[in-house]
Amino acid sequence: MDLAGLHLRKAQLADAYLNGALLGGTTLSEANLRGARLKGADLKGADLKGADLTGADLKGTDLTGADLTTALGLTVTQVLQVKSLVGCQLPNALAADSSLAARLTTSE
Repeated sequence: MDLAGLHLRKAQLADAYLNGALLGGTTLSEANLRGARLKGADLKGADLKGADLTGADLKGTDLTGADLTTALGLTVTQVLQVKSLVGCQLPNALAADSSLAARLTTSE
């Protein structure tokens, strides 16, 4: 599913099936993504400020350059399952986590 570059601010996408979706550059600020399945999705450069990611499946998701500075419900466990975090902006509490620090500057 190609949703790249769309403006989906405040979209209600709770429990949405978005596995493998192309969401690069998409504005998802303040979107409800609780429980969304985003496995393998491309979220490069996406704006996820204020998005609720509680319980979202982020396995293999590419968050290169994405902005999650004020994202809600995001856990270290979720972030460790992401494919790439290079240049990603995480909420302060997560950005300070030692298990994530190196992944913000290098890809795996």
